[in-house]
Amino acid sequence: ASLSDRGLGGTVLETAAKRLAGDKMTYTLADFGIDPKGLDRILAEMTDQAATSKWLRRNLELTGFSKIDVFGKETLLNATYDSLRKAARSGADTNDWRRLVSEYKPAMGDDFDDFVEALRKGDSNNGDVKSAVFGRLLDQHPAALDEMPLGYIKHPQARIMYSLKSFTIKQIDLLRKRTIDQITEG
Repeated sequence: ASLSDRGLGGTVLETAAKRLAGDKMTYTLADFGIDPKGLDRILAEMTDQAATSKWLRRNLELTGFSKIDVFGKETLLNATYDSLRKAARSGADTNDWRRLVSEYKPAMGDDFDDFVEALRKGDSNNGDVKSAVFGRLLDQHPAALDEMPLGYIKHPQARIMYSLKSFTIKQIDLLRKRTIDQITEG
């Protein structure tokens, strides 16, 4: 989904180039208390210790999917941060600025100006900035128990059945939201 926000050059290629050049990423998953070595800590679907979950975790690591998943999530976090910084530095008459205001001002209220100032200064440790960046990850990936259905919470042995379903639902919801936004914008 960060591809749809920033394009191929603005996400994957840019992040890969930064990493190959040895540049430090603004954010890693560890900055949000997520252990990048343990996929079970990044995905809410894998919090149980059922044999199927252990099997799945092992196979995700063996196939390299875990590393690709971490790379994708960190790419999304950094692309979001870069996009927010660009919007904060843009003029009030730009689409980037209007989108920033419409997405974040209603939720932040009086703190919005401090949020924008933190983005302009490049303060990646600001609580509101980190919340906005992590919120974009949560929009696209189920990463908290409170986002999961009651059946998932009550039946740990059945959690594996929700794995792809919850991710797919998040993606469909994101697509729906963006489609409606594009229709309303004209």
